[in-house]
Amino acid sequence: MQENVLQKAKMKRMKEIKSSEVMTDVLFYSLFLVLLLIVAYGHRDPRPDKPSPDETPSHTGPDPDHTKPCHSKSSHSMPYSIST
Repeated sequence: MQENVLQKAKMKRMKEIKSSEVMTDVLFYSLFLVLLLIVAYGHRDPRPDKPSPDETPSHTGPDPDHTKPCHSKSSHSMPYSIST
C-alpha cells in the first residue's frame, strides 16, 4: 500500500516538473516575441509621409544656368487624346 502512495506522489511530482518546464518555455517565448516587436517597431520611420532622401528627385526646380534646351509642347506625350 505504501508503494502505491509513493508511486502516486512520484507521478504527481513528475507532472509538476513537466508543467513548470512548459510554463518556463511559454514565458521565455513571450519575452522573445515582446523584444522582437520592440526592435521591429523601433526601426520604423517616424515620418512615413515625408519622402526619404533616396526617394526625392535630384532635379526639383528649373535649370539655374538655362543651358538646357527647352522642349516644345508638341514633344510631350499625352497619356490620352481628347477628340472633339
